Amino acid sequence: MIKKSNLLCVTGCSHTAGTENYDPFYIKNYNSFVDTYKNKPKAEIFKKIFLLRSNYILSKKGKSLVNKLAKNPGSFGFLIERYFLYMERKNSWPNRLKNLFPDYEIVNLAKAGGSFKRSINNFINFLKKNRYKKIIAIHQVPSLGRTYIKIKGVKYDVTAVEFLSLPTKIFPKDVENKKVYDILEAQYKKIIQRDINSNYFVRSTKKHLALLKKISLQFDVKNYFITENIEDYQIFANEKVILNNFKMFRDNYKKGFSHVVDDQFKKDLAEIINRFLIEKHE
Repeated sequence: MIKKSNLLCVTGCSHTAGTENYDPFYIKNYNSFVDTYKNKPKAEIFKKIFLLRSNYILSKKGKSLVNKLAKNPGSFGFLIERYFLYMERKNSWPNRLKNLFPDYEIVNLAKAGGSFKRSINNFINFLKKNRYKKIIAIHQVPSLGRTYIKIKGVKYDVTAVEFLSLPTKIFPKDVENKKVYDILEAQYKKIIQRDINSNYFVRSTKKHLALLKKISLQFDVKNYFITENIEDYQIFANEKVILNNFKMFRDNYKKGFSHVVDDQFKKDLAEIINRFLIEKHE
């Protein structure tokens, strides 16, 4: 396989995937909207945002979209999700690295709802399918209590028990969907019990860190980390850590419902990463 250019790859969760950061561009009076809905049930917020996104897509795409949907009406929800995932990623902080690292291809593998386990597995799969001359990886480590659970070969990201009821509240008539999330809830509760009994999440994180370091030797990857808080940092204390309290860092910037929507955040984080790598002579 022919080697491509240099690679700067970023992994992580919604805070790196860019979740919510495109909302101020299409929601009129965004600050007022957030103030109005911030204390409402999450299912109601999701439904309202889906409606606003639907109207935005229809007004933006117009007749061409209507004609396409006439052939496949069920594709509308997928089209909305795909478009906004693309726009969020395009406006995410890793995209700011392009100007600072012109000799590198910037690849953002972050996934909303993702866990460290999911991030490392996706990163390894990416490495196996691509070849680069020089590889730098920045891993924004999600909260340790996250994981993914497989059901019939499909991976479902799980962040917390309370979020597993959201899909059925948003789509109450989807019986098959409810069955899946009932299974996920039961399995995740077993994992939580394992964590109580034997510190499962810390052990899992250490296991996947070891796996990352092993594969990085094979592909000559230089890894850097951004940890969610000081407690999680203890696992990565012997690694190259750019920020050891990402949660506290985000608290300095304007947020939407759960995520930063402040352009200054992207600029500042990109600059911090740039300075850190310069100091490490990357």
